Amino acid sequence: MPLPIHVRYEIVFLSNHPKGPQQSHMDVAKAVHCNISTVKYWLNRWTQSKDLTHSTRSGRPRVTTEKQDQQITSLAKEQPFFTAQDITNQLEWRAVIVSKRTVCRRLNEADARYRRSMSKPLLTEHHRQNRLRWAQHRKATDWNQHEWKALPLELALNLVHGMENRIFEVVKSHGDFILY
Repeated sequence: MPLPIHVRYEIVFLSNHPKGPQQSHMDVAKAVHCNISTVKYWLNRWTQSKDLTHSTRSGRPRVTTEKQDQQITSLAKEQPFFTAQDITNQLEWRAVIVSKRTVCRRLNEADARYRRSMSKPLLTEHHRQNRLRWAQHRKATDWNQHEWKALPLELALNLVHGMENRIFEVVKSHGDFILY
């Protein structure tokens, strides 16, 4: 992480400035909590150019502008189930051509939280009919302890909440359902 600009000026003040304490490199490094080589680097830079701002660095410039970065993060917030490829496709509709990897990097820079969405097969019409038939057949029955034990918890809770004019509390204890 680059050293903030105010710390760079603090280094110069603590060691070189006529009204400063004119401390040694080691004392300045301890005061600003950085390495002594960093102190020497910024002091040399100050004596050569009197400039402590970021210098232009080698490397490829960014493909996206700040506005496009904001579009990427806003799309991710508006559509939480969009994948990086979905966001890339949406940006192509807006005439912004970026790769899926660039979208991932911009989301990481924005500290976006993402995860793979859970997928499970939907119920077919046949499954729905079987469940409805089963529930209608058992709706009028008075359930006993043995019948509740045989049910999965999710199905038991759905049945309890679906029954009207009855109040039950279902508790699962050591694999058993207890009906109160």
